Amino acid sequence: EIVEELAREVLAGEHGTGKQREKSLGKMYKPVQEYINQLYNVADEVIAGKWGNGWNREQALNGAGYPYDLIQGIVNDKLEYARSVEYNGC
Repeated sequence: EIVEELAREVLAGEHGTGKQREKSLGKMYKPVQEYINQLYNVADEVIAGKWGNGWNREQALNGAGYPYDLIQGIVNDKLEYARSVEYNGC
């Protein structure tokens, strides 16, 4: 699906941020941004333990139509950021 493909590109940094991203995505900006926001919400649920662990998590996310690799990548980034903030005493 085009929205997921564009979301992958956005998450990889290929469309910049803010106005640059809006211009780059054009009419696809809103659906792509809504999809990314949804992925981040699901990632928060994963961190909260609502999707299980390991293989069970992967199966649950894929079964619900979410791309496991993208969700897990967001989860990893969020946890790494949280650790770095904690480590730096912020």
